[in-house]
Amino acid sequence: MAKSRILKSKIAKTRFNINEQRIRLTDRVKKINYRKPLEFSQEAGDKTVAFIKRKPFTSFFMVLLVLALLIILGSTVFKVKPLEEQKGDGVKQIETFKIGTSPRISVQAQVEKTGVIKIVAQAPGIVSSINTYEGELVAKGRNLISLSSNYYGGNAASLGRQIAQNQYNLSKQTQETQKEVIASQRKIAERSDSNNDEMRDIANRSLEESRSLLDLNESLLGTINSNLNQYTATNSAGVNDTLIFQTNSQKSQLLTAINQLKNGIRNTELAAGSDKPPADLSNLQREITLKNLEIQEKSLQVGLEVARLQLAIAQVNEATMFPASPFKGVVERVHVTLGQSVNPGTTLVTISGIEGKVILDAKVPANIAKNISKLEESQISVNGKIINAMPAYVSGEATDGQLYSVIYHVDDTYQEFFTEGGFVTVSIPVGAPDTNSVVPFIPLDSIFQTQEESTVYLFKDGKAEARKIELGEVQGSFVAVTEGIGKDDEIILSRNVVEGDKVKT
Repeated sequence: MAKSRILKSKIAKTRFNINEQRIRLTDRVKKINYRKPLEFSQEAGDKTVAFIKRKPFTSFFMVLLVLALLIILGSTVFKVKPLEEQKGDGVKQIETFKIGTSPRISVQAQVEKTGVIKIVAQAPGIVSSINTYEGELVAKGRNLISLSSNYYGGNAASLGRQIAQNQYNLSKQTQETQKEVIASQRKIAERSDSNNDEMRDIANRSLEESRSLLDLNESLLGTINSNLNQYTATNSAGVNDTLIFQTNSQKSQLLTAINQLKNGIRNTELAAGSDKPPADLSNLQREITLKNLEIQEKSLQVGLEVARLQLAIAQVNEATMFPASPFKGVVERVHVTLGQSVNPGTTLVTISGIEGKVILDAKVPANIAKNISKLEESQISVNGKIINAMPAYVSGEATDGQLYSVIYHVDDTYQEFFTEGGFVTVSIPVGAPDTNSVVPFIPLDSIFQTQEESTVYLFKDGKAEARKIELGEVQGSFVAVTEGIGKDDEIILSRNVVEGDKVKT
């Protein structure tokens, strides 16, 4: 009886487990149907459910059998076939570096395009008009921007130029008249001196006449004195008093005339003498007048030149308010807008010339500058192109701190590849070819280094051969090899090889 109960209990548990498995299987079927609905008839579904309920063990083992078959088919019939390995000759493609080639360093060089300039404001002002546009081809001297001193469009520089222009015109127009005045004053000075000479000649002729008259008066004075003495000696009774009085009167008048003649002769001698002060004063006056006139004439020329220079200065000041193109070129960019206030140094327009040079300035340390190769060309990388060029100049002194300048002039045909103020990479050879004659240099990327040794792979008879080396100083991306390699050795740069691999370049 107890055994019967235990058996029933086991059967009940088994049925419970089977029902539980059936429920789980039904849930899975429902999930599958939800993902991808299957079409079958209601009658077939009812028969399947009835079969499962009637023979749960058989149904369970049938499902397990189907799963096992699916697993076996998946691992055999439907197994993914492996890709067929491509058969080859087993030779690896490599890149090599041959000893005897100058080591190279890569530096950044700044671009300076002589044909591209930025026109900046040279005076403060307001942008009153923009007379160009991007892409326009402008001639040399073409006005690009107009500036004014205020928002009303007034221009103090133009007014100053007009004042200077009028002053110069006045000086130029009156110059000939002033020269004629100076010439007339010079003639007056010459005529005045000639007149003084004539006056001296007249004085000389009058002097002779005055002297003759003086001699006559002195002779008469002698006669009067003789008569007066005679009248005085015979005037015992006062008979000759009247004669004596008359004679003294005549004597007095004659003495007065003689004194006047002597004074006149003296004055005439002073005026008539060419070596006397009046003649010297006349000559000095003429010389002073002529020299003053010469100074006035030179001052007239200087004044006209000063007026012209002041006009030129005013024109220069006015031109700062009207920036123009210094050469024929294309307007690349207009940087200002109408009504904008600008100060000296504000960029107005960028112009690229039709013709121009490209200059590259690479900065390198002193030890590199002194050892740049003069036999091999440098390689300039720009826009995926390689341009070979020799340095035009290597500075002998530091130009930027402790760095030296290496200058390159690039052919005009490559001008479009460079941007003003930009940077490009330049590969510069350092030293000379056949550096193995001293100490060879090899690229750092070709070295396999451990804590104990450094190794490179050489290209020998179509195979990779390992070689231990001793390293020296590093120079850029190259390092000196003091021991381990020799002349004409080819260093394998590719790092996908091992010793004994078949390789080709």
